[in-house]
Amino acid sequence: MPTNDKNVFFSLDDFGISQKANENILKLAQSGKIGRVSVMSHGAICPEDADSLLATGVELDVHVDLRNSVDFKRKLKDGIFGRAAVFISSYFSGKATPALIEEMWASQIEGFQKIFGKSPDGINSHEHAHFFPPYFRILLKLSKEYGIRRMRFGKKSYWGTAPVSWILNCLRIKNNRLFLESDLDSPDLVLSFDWLGSLDSLEKYLKNGSIEVIFHPERDEEMAFLEDL
Repeated sequence: MPTNDKNVFFSLDDFGISQKANENILKLAQSGKIGRVSVMSHGAICPEDADSLLATGVELDVHVDLRNSVDFKRKLKDGIFGRAAVFISSYFSGKATPALIEEMWASQIEGFQKIFGKSPDGINSHEHAHFFPPYFRILLKLSKEYGIRRMRFGKKSYWGTAPVSWILNCLRIKNNRLFLESDLDSPDLVLSFDWLGSLDSLEKYLKNGSIEVIFHPERDEEMAFLEDL
């Protein structure tokens, strides 16, 4: 298990999505095992939790999302293809236009600044929404406007076994030219732990450079895994 490889670092998503997530993320961040935490600035974050997270010294990214859009409030239970259907229908129906999303995401970045008294160290999105090309352009624009220098994107391809990894990699290729022109920083590979199943499968990717592995500690199985490392 390559947990000591200097090119591999762990990121935790969804600080603010629930009190359970906040407590688990704080515990892991204080353990020194984690490199980055992604924050939902419009979520449930009390000042004490924000101060405790900031005190850990981990890198803090803003985790923008679409949950304020009408259709994205729905609890989807039909997997990646069901989410994609709702996502696309919301976009083309005018409920999630680029103008609306830009306003929403700018508000979330400013909310992050108010909570932590600083700009985000990086930017990414809930359920990887920023890989959708019209929204990718928005994130590039906002990154420049707010002085954010790092984006979760991935400089190299990853063709995993999970359907979402294939979809995102196709979108990554579509967006790659704009990313290169932006001069933003990114790890070489971006992988979600639920695509991998175990860290053993990382071995074959270690020569590709820096690898960001994303975890969601509100999931009991992922929290237990990280605690046992």
